[in-house]
Amino acid sequence: GLELINNELITFNDSGGESKLYYLDFNGNIVYERIIYGASNNDWEDITKDNSFIYIADIGNNYDYRNNLNIIKVPINKFSTEKAELIKFSYPEQTLFNTSYDTSQYDAEALISLDDKLIIFTKNKLKNITEVYSVPKIAGEYKAKKLGSIDTESVVTGGDYNKETKLLALTTTKDFS
Repeated sequence: GLELINNELITFNDSGGESKLYYLDFNGNIVYERIIYGASNNDWEDITKDNSFIYIADIGNNYDYRNNLNIIKVPINKFSTEKAELIKFSYPEQTLFNTSYDTSQYDAEALISLDDKLIIFTKNKLKNITEVYSVPKIAGEYKAKKLGSIDTESVVTGGDYNKETKLLALTTTKDFS
């Protein structure tokens, strides 16, 4: 995950790393380390923002085993020490919680902010598509709402949205050359 805020790149360590955001300059130097209080790093995958908050997607789920998926919400001010709020969610269609890596349908790596919702793009490895879900930006526990699917012929590994240009960019593992 990577986000740009105030001419700094914000990123983190994947799976099992510290609950910490790293703020980098454009040369890749760490200029600030922000501890995220009240959240752990099970499998952080993506990061997005709105005008007031940063949202960290703890949504990695390679074998569909997790029942603790969440999005971590923290104030955008990098010096804030407020405890993180958690937007906990589950996929209502998921009934199996232990699959093989190749048949996983409820793993996800992409998250965007859109108005009052967060949009999740799954890595449905069984069908080679992405399924699109939404959850509110308010802390609590939710069943993610399925919005549809996109036949990407691959798995989505990242995403970003530019509200001004209405451009959605998704990265996948498919070679389109």
